[in-house]
Amino acid sequence: MSVYSRSSQSVVLSPWTYGTSLTTAVVFPLYTLSLRISILIQQQEFIRHFTARALSLIVLPFCLYLFWFWLHFAILTKSGPGDDFMSPAFQATLSDNPMTSQARDIHYYDVITIMHKDTKAYLHSHTARYPLRYDDGRVSSQGQQVTGYPFNDTNNQWLVLPGEEEQIKRDRPVKHKDVIRLRHIVTNTDLLTHDVASPYFPTNQEFTTVPLEESLGDRHNDTLFTVEIERGGEDTVWRTRAGLFKLIHVPTRVAMWTHTKALPEWGFQQQEINGNKNILQASNIWYAEDIIGLEDPSNPTPSPWPTKKLM
Repeated sequence: MSVYSRSSQSVVLSPWTYGTSLTTAVVFPLYTLSLRISILIQQQEFIRHFTARALSLIVLPFCLYLFWFWLHFAILTKSGPGDDFMSPAFQATLSDNPMTSQARDIHYYDVITIMHKDTKAYLHSHTARYPLRYDDGRVSSQGQQVTGYPFNDTNNQWLVLPGEEEQIKRDRPVKHKDVIRLRHIVTNTDLLTHDVASPYFPTNQEFTTVPLEESLGDRHNDTLFTVEIERGGEDTVWRTRAGLFKLIHVPTRVAMWTHTKALPEWGFQQQEINGNKNILQASNIWYAEDIIGLEDPSNPTPSPWPTKKLM
């Protein structure tokens, strides 16, 4: 009886065990496969939803935004009050922009006025000198003052000279990275900067001028400056108004710079001009406003300076 029971039990359990094994071997992989298919479908669904939302909420609005900018610039081709916010290269595309329409190439031996882009102060000099000692005890060179002056004046006029004296003066344009000298017309002295602290910034260099016997002698190198035109290339010509530039001192690699804090009474409350060691600073930018004595048929106003024909 015992043997029979065990035998029949064995017969019953064998199919059951086989069925369980078959289920485990077939059904579970099918279930796993169905989960993977479900996940794949969910991923595809997610990708579709993400793509639709990215296109409708990011790409399309951005394209619409750019379209209105394009339409704005395509229609508004004339000059307006917002010109100052645009680069000179863009302003050059405007049909009646005064900065570009009045721009002229600057040649060696031109007499020009130079203005600081941010503060609208002219590069200026006069016969007054820096005091021997400042309020904080530092000493100056007692050289001729070079300042920023907000009004048009004959003391704002500078003669553009090549870096080296020429036996024969060649009338040619000044180009990007040319080395020049600037001679103050009224006092007949040459601009320079040197290793003397400026009135307000002990870390910055003083700007002054020196007589010709010094600038053509031992101090010649101190009077050399490089004209670095913004976004200029090898053949870019320095131009009035449109040609934003930095004036970089050749020996010391400082940039001519000014700011709005007024000098004391000895400086007539004018702006300090100094040599900024941070030559990448955006406020180092200047532009030449005018060429003095340039004969322009559209400007019949007489000038006391010898006239040059407008090319």
